Amino acid sequence: MRRSLRPGVVRLREFVQGRHAARKQWAEVKSIKRLVAGGHDPLHAAYLHAQNYLSVFGELACRLPEFETYRDVVASAEETYIPGWSPMSPVSGSFFSAWALLDLPLREADDTMCSCALEIGQAFGMQDDLALALEVMGESGMGIYQHLGGHDGVVDLHDIVDGQTYPCIVPSNYVGRPGELWYVRLLPPLNASFNHGVAFTSPYVLLDTTEAD
Repeated sequence: MRRSLRPGVVRLREFVQGRHAARKQWAEVKSIKRLVAGGHDPLHAAYLHAQNYLSVFGELACRLPEFETYRDVVASAEETYIPGWSPMSPVSGSFFSAWALLDLPLREADDTMCSCALEIGQAFGMQDDLALALEVMGESGMGIYQHLGGHDGVVDLHDIVDGQTYPCIVPSNYVGRPGELWYVRLLPPLNASFNHGVAFTSPYVLLDTTEAD
């Protein structure tokens, strides 16, 4: 990519046309300020901003031949599961997009769309706040948590693996009930100004299932 920016490497007409198209797509990435003004919690807004960035990056990157295998896997999964939630599909949109952007490896490498976006972004001067959000999202994963109850819009979720309790907001608006087991992706606070994390995907409630199961 650095070589491609050197004079004489790319045709000027193609560069101008590509830049216009890219700028149009980047304009779709909502700022944190705009998301907060729209009613989102500030922490959730920071992660949504990063997810929007990843979605646009992924749309642009998927046109490259290096992403052909990745593109085929995502297209096949999308055709099979038709993500969007019940009754049409068992796969929620939030679960599918998080899987495609954060979990699905590229070919046989450990790289994901998120790790590529982070590494390339940092090489070209990405802001530290966005880089941190992408790094945290890239290290996250789905987990099973027991609902311990909620207060003031925050739900306490007990990780049945590490034994820790994580207070978080649930943007999907499903507050649940104490005792439920949730399969969900939690994202932690990004700095000390937040005393809660975010249940970033819509929770799957595990029915007729105990912690021992």
